[in-house]
Amino acid sequence: MISFKRFDWIFQLILIVGLPLFFLVNQGRFRGFDFMAGYFIVGGWQIVSILVHFFFPKEARGKLRTYHGILSLLLVIIPFIILAVDEDSILGFFVVVLFVTPALAILYLIACFLETKALLTTERPQISQEAI
Repeated sequence: MISFKRFDWIFQLILIVGLPLFFLVNQGRFRGFDFMAGYFIVGGWQIVSILVHFFFPKEARGKLRTYHGILSLLLVIIPFIILAVDEDSILGFFVVVLFVTPALAILYLIACFLETKALLTTERPQISQEAI
């Protein structure tokens, strides 16, 4: 479990930092494979990560993951509410989502990092000062 959690946050960090740099350096060389592909690559990996973490014990999941789940669920529900109220506003919502989703990806990365750090500190045997 810890090895997956460690791999997970490191891989997410590489994707979140590496893909924008890759697209910046290789502008125009990959037609049809622009920065939007990064959204799907990072998002796809994070969905796999969420599904794997779903089977981890509750103790291995932190509160930040719950907040991320609630915010993600809202991003799925809100478009239907907007469409029911005013169809013309949906484009504005999608523009907002374009900027909110990277923040959600970073929030999920932080949640994974903090969970891994917490697991590593709880599983290491603590040496008391009296034993030294």
